[in-house]
Amino acid sequence: MHTPASPRGRCLQDDFIRGLQLMADKNMPFDACVRVDELGDLAQVCEQVPEATVIVDHMGNISNLQNLESSSDALHRLGELPNVYVKVSGYPTDDPRFVSALLDLAQAAFSNKRLLYASNWPVVGLYADFDSHLSILLNRFAGDDDFFFNNARNAYHIVERKIS
Repeated sequence: MHTPASPRGRCLQDDFIRGLQLMADKNMPFDACVRVDELGDLAQVCEQVPEATVIVDHMGNISNLQNLESSSDALHRLGELPNVYVKVSGYPTDDPRFVSALLDLAQAAFSNKRLLYASNWPVVGLYADFDSHLSILLNRFAGDDDFFFNNARNAYHIVERKIS
């Protein structure tokens, strides 16, 4: 839903909502990659299908302080829904003030129990370098197995299998 070919408001269309409901009925998570100015639309559809597990990719594509300010309400609405998660990736790292504010917002809206580490490698090279991206997250979330592992397992309904 984030490409120019995707019509604006796609996630608000009836067939999309039916598809999301079907995924929820089958206990299948949905990764939502949306344009930053459509986070409110995503919040609206998630409120209509609150049982759906939705993972917001790339921090909602928030890439600067202006986007951050304009999307704060939508992120908080999404964060109020217990089945919505956020992948922490996809943002530029050259402005430490922005990165800190973005991570503060994500933690306030979702808590660490619904934030998922994502490297976005190799695409991260288009807007940051992998080392700076990872270093920022290690500094903030060091030792947090939920962030780096367990939350993804929960969001994607991954069951550990014992091989005998």
